[in-house]
Amino acid sequence: MTDIVRYTLMLLGAAAVAAFSGCSSKVSSRPVVTVSIDPQKWLLDSIVGDKVEVRSLLPGDANPENFDPPLAALKSASGGILYMKMGHLPWEDALALRLKDGNGRLRVVDTSEGIDLIADSGHSHLHDDGDDHHDHAGTDPHTWTSVRNARVIASNMLDAMVEVDPVNADEYRRRHAELDRGLARMDSAMSARLAPLRGQGFMVWHPSLSYFARDYGLTQIALGGGGKEISLPGLMDRLRSVSASPGRLVMFVQPQMDESGRSDAIVQATGARKAMFNPMAADWDKTMMQLVDNLTEWTNSNDLY
Repeated sequence: MTDIVRYTLMLLGAAAVAAFSGCSSKVSSRPVVTVSIDPQKWLLDSIVGDKVEVRSLLPGDANPENFDPPLAALKSASGGILYMKMGHLPWEDALALRLKDGNGRLRVVDTSEGIDLIADSGHSHLHDDGDDHHDHAGTDPHTWTSVRNARVIASNMLDAMVEVDPVNADEYRRRHAELDRGLARMDSAMSARLAPLRGQGFMVWHPSLSYFARDYGLTQIALGGGGKEISLPGLMDRLRSVSASPGRLVMFVQPQMDESGRSDAIVQATGARKAMFNPMAADWDKTMMQLVDNLTEWTNSNDLY
């Protein structure tokens, strides 16, 4: 008996109990798979279509660094057939244990398995080739901010879905193949557009773009995170070190990090252009392309050099 069949029988039993007791709460008519964040949901929805209900634990405006899932979300996740964790967010492992305690049959999948992880050097923010990191048990957790990583994540999702629902395996494989082709085209387009900027730097308040920077030979300069901030003189020295040509600089800010006052001061001092980047956005594909749009529309900051 597959997990999907077991889940269907469980739903029938739950529906009968609800009808008998007069309970008005809705029970999903489809198997439920829970993911940690909305970008995962975008990928998994692309694979499963309408066969599975995909639920994300983390709201798009929440801070993934200190998230504490509400009780309702925990109950929803523990009643599903799968929990697909991102892999290295600081609260996921403890959450997975709690979910397994409530449902011994729940499968937990690490969707970042197989990714070439960037090692965290303990709240260090000044590394070349995109290696600006902060502490998450030794690993930068923002694996999904890379299209190349997204292909690995989607492949892990496919494997998990085929295992728990072999009846729909052919459709999952077909939809995944279409998704993977789209991601490959996306990566190729991004590579072409960013090639002239190779070796250039960009600023970000929270170091969430290390994998993206590594993919395309850019340098992420993190201004904060881990309780530390770079000084303005240190920032100016850093900017000079990452480019020998007049700076064409963008500073990305995240809605989860309310640093508008300090970021405005840095923009004024550097002449950078501020752009919004939400790594938790549900429309992951559009968010990644907007990131490239902002980087390829650099403004000059000749006063830097």
